[in-house]
Amino acid sequence: MNVTLQTADGVHRRYNSHLGGFGEKEAMPCLRCGLCCTQSQPQLEKEDVNTITKGLGISRRAVFEKYIYRHPQKAGVYLLRRVREACVFLGNRRRPTRCAIHIFKPLACREWTATLARAECREALALRWGQRRLLSPAEMFDSPEEADHFASILGLSSTQTIQEDIDP
Repeated sequence: MNVTLQTADGVHRRYNSHLGGFGEKEAMPCLRCGLCCTQSQPQLEKEDVNTITKGLGISRRAVFEKYIYRHPQKAGVYLLRRVREACVFLGNRRRPTRCAIHIFKPLACREWTATLARAECREALALRWGQRRLLSPAEMFDSPEEADHFASILGLSSTQTIQEDIDP
């Protein structure tokens, strides 16, 4: 399957499943699988703690009690708590791979880039292809506008499922 995606900044990326994707170090669209939130733990700076506190609208003390703790070896560095082997802010029953603080997530999370050089991204693709089904844009995004934009890049409606027969 060959698909050309256009990024938000207008760059065209050609995806080729036979070659393994977009290229080893090229950024690819995030699959919103949540694997990065289960396999890594971003370090938070003081500004991240302040942003999360403000975004949640609760006291700094409550944020530390419920969501954040001080790094045991690094002064001035904080970590997000983990629940069920994942980031404390990852998912809920309705959307298990969504970030609850996406609009004010930490800098390390904002700077993280999906790429085939990352094991978790390769694993996400393998899991989706192993099921012989990729999610529809409507299943991947939080708002209809995001889903429609992504679907338009692929030439689909947001309710269509992106599928390909893959040789085992």
